[in-house]
Amino acid sequence: GSATSTAPLFDIASSSGTSLFRVSPNGTVTVGTTVIDPVLGISAPNIAKPINYVGQGFGVGFNWGMPTWNLDEGGGTLSAASVFAPTGMNIDQWLDTAVLVGAKYVTFTTKWYDGFDLWPTAMSVPGNPAYSIAATSWYTANGNPDIVGQFVAKARARNLNVGLYINFNDAKWQTLTGLTPATGTAAYTAWIEGQLRELLTNYGPIDAIWVDGWSWTGIIANLPYATILQFVHSIQPNTLLINNDHLHPSTTTQIEVSEVPYAGNARPFVGNLRAWDV
Repeated sequence: GSATSTAPLFDIASSSGTSLFRVSPNGTVTVGTTVIDPVLGISAPNIAKPINYVGQGFGVGFNWGMPTWNLDEGGGTLSAASVFAPTGMNIDQWLDTAVLVGAKYVTFTTKWYDGFDLWPTAMSVPGNPAYSIAATSWYTANGNPDIVGQFVAKARARNLNVGLYINFNDAKWQTLTGLTPATGTAAYTAWIEGQLRELLTNYGPIDAIWVDGWSWTGIIANLPYATILQFVHSIQPNTLLINNDHLHPSTTTQIEVSEVPYAGNARPFVGNLRAWDV
């Protein structure tokens, strides 16, 4: 038989050679006590969370919602809620496929740019019904299914870790209020925090909140990263806040996202010590 390797999968050391963190072949993460994040100054115990997340290796994101029906991936079409009418929705099939291809975690889009929520949110603009699945005839005809709740429960049943995607550039809120995050900062902050509170209190432990439409839209100037990070961790301290900010190095995310290439490379720069996701 062949000998089993005991060499670490990766081992990042300080300039003195002291091991800062290493991942062994069995997936065990060992961390030291030195500050190892050159951007945020995160100590080793805190860096273990993003390293463990990235150490999962492979995850699957499910981007499914109103654009599946109105065919507007950009989210600029604010369709009536009644347009959302799934037939044959099979979350079990989605997640079984994720398991089959070896995924260790899954991320589900709870709200896209259009602002349509795939859970029965209690949040609504005064004088208007909530723009969510609860406003559809499909919802009442099918026993009031909470799609986000079903997704999370079924993923957990398959031992998959769960991330929830939410888009902070809510076109429906801006249209109904006539405000923007810049002109209605307090109201918009309350809106986003209210939705995050629902996602982080209604569905048990959530491994990551994956935010889009935040930094690169400029909304982060009025809805600061530190404010949202503190809010998320006030509810679930172990939830990672991942911001699709298209930046490297980034001070506004716990895990850098390589959705777009960095300097022509589809990964962070050589020597990067940040946990990253592509």
